[in-house]
Amino acid sequence: MKRSRKSSKTTSRRLLLDTNVLVYDTIGDSEAHSVAVELVDSASEIIIPSIVVHEYIWVMLRPGVNPLFVADKVGEYLNALEPSTFVSLLA
Repeated sequence: MKRSRKSSKTTSRRLLLDTNVLVYDTIGDSEAHSVAVELVDSASEIIIPSIVVHEYIWVMLRPGVNPLFVADKVGEYLNALEPSTFVSLLA
């Protein structure tokens, strides 16, 4: 997920990611892919709750996607975050 974030001089958009947005951002041939990409790329700050990471892994592994691909994507999403924006619901 080495995409550049668009910076807006007039607004700052914080985005709390949902599992569906992550899945659609990952799956290039999904109908919602372009909308998900636009949402993610337009955010100045992204927040991913830990439960969303768990749900993303569970959803992505169900159709038989290679587990190494899923692990790489999770790593890309988490590495793109500032440390304070990964929200654990267990803490």
